[in-house]
Amino acid sequence: MSSGSVFSANRRLILKSCAVAAITPLSGCCSRAFPVPEIDSPPPTEYTKFLKPSRINKSVDAPKFCIDAHAHFFNASDVPVKGFLEGPVAHGLDEPLKGLVRALAPLADILAGAAVTAKDEYQELIQLSTGLAGMTKEQVQKGLAQEVESYKENQSKEIYKILQGTSFEERYNLIQANNRSRNPRVTKDEYQRLSDVAIRNSVSLKRSKGYGLDEDYADGIVAFVFYMLSKRWVNLHTYTTAFSSRDTAFGVDSVYGALVDFDRWLDCPPRSSHEDQIRLHWLLSQLSDGYMRPLVAYNPWTDIEENGKSLQRALAAVDKYKFAGIKIYPPNGFLPHGNSDIADIHSCGTRPSGKELDRVLETFWEKCVLERENPVPIMAHTAESMGCNDDYEKLGGPPGWEPVLKLCMKWGKTPKINFGHFGGDTNPDPSVLHNKWTQEFAALMRRKEGRLLYGDLGIWTELRCNEVQSTRCNAAISRLKEVMSTKLNDSEDISSRVMYGSDWLMLSKERNWFEYPHEVASSLKSIPNIGNVFGANADKFYS
Repeated sequence: MSSGSVFSANRRLILKSCAVAAITPLSGCCSRAFPVPEIDSPPPTEYTKFLKPSRINKSVDAPKFCIDAHAHFFNASDVPVKGFLEGPVAHGLDEPLKGLVRALAPLADILAGAAVTAKDEYQELIQLSTGLAGMTKEQVQKGLAQEVESYKENQSKEIYKILQGTSFEERYNLIQANNRSRNPRVTKDEYQRLSDVAIRNSVSLKRSKGYGLDEDYADGIVAFVFYMLSKRWVNLHTYTTAFSSRDTAFGVDSVYGALVDFDRWLDCPPRSSHEDQIRLHWLLSQLSDGYMRPLVAYNPWTDIEENGKSLQRALAAVDKYKFAGIKIYPPNGFLPHGNSDIADIHSCGTRPSGKELDRVLETFWEKCVLERENPVPIMAHTAESMGCNDDYEKLGGPPGWEPVLKLCMKWGKTPKINFGHFGGDTNPDPSVLHNKWTQEFAALMRRKEGRLLYGDLGIWTELRCNEVQSTRCNAAISRLKEVMSTKLNDSEDISSRVMYGSDWLMLSKERNWFEYPHEVASSLKSIPNIGNVFGANADKFYS
């Protein structure tokens, strides 16, 4: 099969699925049942690794070896998108952006329907891989570029059809009108351009002046929606182009892509089952020749409802499919352990009892730490963000990890944990420290039972000194330098436990997101052994 016929057939599939999504009537998705596994075809034994970056272009400011320890490639089919948008995504924003995001919630079912399911993408990737067999590297890359460009163009048009004439469009245009440098009314062509990935993509290297304006974030929200509705392999291709293969790429050699499980905590079930998501991410990893290594998600509420099936599924992903670790998300509404001791939390709807949460979480830590010669690497969201309310956001903080360390000490074991976001970077006023989580996580690392505790720098926006105000940036740099220089022992300091991470695709909401690794490297260039932060530390953690 020629490259033209392979990619043309795929475009017909895209147009067909988009057309269905565009005419789907608006309806409440909460009556939908939780999805069942649909992928029943055996994994391929041979495949063309066409998602491997065409090259790793090393920037002058990049280390010889660079790992992104924290990213995501899921789409709206994989998450309860209605609850995700109106809850965690909106909660962390101020008006008018909060209202802009929540205006998307009534469209969630249609938006999620425009996202390809894991089953359909899995089958498509097998067909693509088979059809590309025997082609030269140049033919594959040329055909792939054409396919991605065509896909993005069609997706952009379909997104506009969904959002046109809605409260979201009205709010978006109002935000734009408040900035005198823009037209008071955005035209259809301009709106489609904004929903096109090109405005966030690595194609544009032009910097914008200032940072944090509402209209810039409004554009970022549109771009984020675009990625959430895109195919996962297209998002991975966008990532590899931006961070690895373009002429001005930083030079990321590999990335860890975490799945998430927000089921039951957030409104409306996802459309793709977690079993199918696991199979698909395994295939994405194979087709990228290991460039992307996945982490599976674990959710204690799901585990309660499924009588342990969720944990079995997560461990099977690690043992059978060789996933690199497990991702947990405490801001969903749980402490990593010790939930029986918190009774005054302001809950977002129904929530399992603390006793039930601790029961399944103790089994989780037993299976991941006690019963293993080498503990399973666990990534956790530990920034004060992405919860449905302020109480939930505090659950990822340092106090929730004390019971975990105590539990593992009882067993004579040490857990391996990545504190994703390393306490986070939520300091809008540089003169007021929002919290001391970074320092407190560092204190946990210094303890004997904390010798396998790490942290990553996913979305530390304050380190983007070319984008943020200098006072905010300098405050973040000083705070992080002080923490990273803290001694662990006679030969190591905290910098040996900190890893670079992007948290892409959440990073895609920010302007010039493709510059993030360059900016982090520049901000932290005076830290000794900064090269280890960008590579060796993650290599140790995931080994």
